[in-house]
Amino acid sequence: MTITVTSVLFSTPGPGPTGRAEGMERSILLHPLQTSSWAEEVQLTHQAVEAVNKLCRRPKFMVLCGDMVRARPPFREGQERDLKVALRGTDPSIPLVFVSENHDLRNTPTPETVAQFCNAWGDDYFSFLVGGLTCTVIPTQLFFGVSACPDRRDVQEAWLEGQLQKASQGLGITPKQAFHFSFCKDSSLETRSKYRE
Repeated sequence: MTITVTSVLFSTPGPGPTGRAEGMERSILLHPLQTSSWAEEVQLTHQAVEAVNKLCRRPKFMVLCGDMVRARPPFREGQERDLKVALRGTDPSIPLVFVSENHDLRNTPTPETVAQFCNAWGDDYFSFLVGGLTCTVIPTQLFFGVSACPDRRDVQEAWLEGQLQKASQGLGITPKQAFHFSFCKDSSLETRSKYRE
């Protein structure tokens, strides 16, 4: 995993921190950047955590956008441990959000790889509320590599449909999504990449 840090400002419905009609909040996205060595990636993670902790205005949350580790068992557990140690330095006021993707679930996710991710990092799909804004996290890899666990994809898709239905009914939910692969790069009509077949 590691690290391109993107600071994202988002508008929240309702009064902001100063009591005005809308608030602007910050989140941090950590994007995968494969380097030549795992040790370098861990060091970059430590540096990213230090930089985020030094921000004058703390982000409401920090998203790790997939590819937490690259190794397969038996080395995977060691990399998970290294990354958790590096992330442990994150200011406790900044919740961490983990998004699973192809290095976490493999290009063709299986029930075993999904369970392994959930055991290490938490739920693979969920939503959370931040200042009136509902943020949705989904593993897009299940949409593109579904052959080994189509039931899981169907459950996730039904759940997502329910989340979007709530938003369309105007229940005060403004959905924002976080995922590793975008559903399209330039156009919704484009052909799929090798990771989205």
